[in-house]
Amino acid sequence: MSITSQMGTMRIKDPAEIERLIKENNELKHQIAGGGGSSSYQIAYDELEVQDQIGGGGFSLVYRGFWKGTPVAIKKWFDPNHSDAMVQEFREEVMTLADLRHPNVLQFLGACMRPPHLAMVTEHMPFSLHHVIYGSGVDLDRKKMVTIAQDIARAFIYLHSRRPIIVHRDIKPANFLVDRAWKVKVCDFGLASNSKAQAGAGTPQYMAPELWENKAYNEKV
Repeated sequence: MSITSQMGTMRIKDPAEIERLIKENNELKHQIAGGGGSSSYQIAYDELEVQDQIGGGGFSLVYRGFWKGTPVAIKKWFDPNHSDAMVQEFREEVMTLADLRHPNVLQFLGACMRPPHLAMVTEHMPFSLHHVIYGSGVDLDRKKMVTIAQDIARAFIYLHSRRPIIVHRDIKPANFLVDRAWKVKVCDFGLASNSKAQAGAGTPQYMAPELWENKAYNEKV
């Protein structure tokens, strides 16, 4: 079995893993077609007030917006054909983030599951660490750097304590968000995987050698 995403093709040989992925993919397609899903986190698209674009990549764009008067970030998947690769990316990120609760992980609020509006709604954080380091002109003193490092470490201790372990696979400054009190949260779980997976995934400038070479890896990447 082959799974294709924007990062390429991953071949899976384990029959149990193939069966699990097929089942999950079919369940999500059923939800997207209007056949149900978890009502606890479904959001009607007309409840959202979408404003300016603040990021994006792959099959998705991220917008600033409001949900019932609350400032939020809205990540919209935009493939008009709802291709298998797009459905796979949407499924994985929604299912991963919906199951996580930690002060240093971006808070998931809900998802719009009905086409053509497939979107994930999260809390809004004003800055990325990339912007803080390279675009803000802010002087990062020792105290701020220690605070940032501690928050990042706490996030990954939590992710790596999960069973199965969650391996983010796209660690870079742009995927850490910062609020005005200097709290840091990890975001963008579109490439997250368990530690048994093998695939070249990530941003080239930040990828570990194991990912570059499609070798087996663990949470240390």
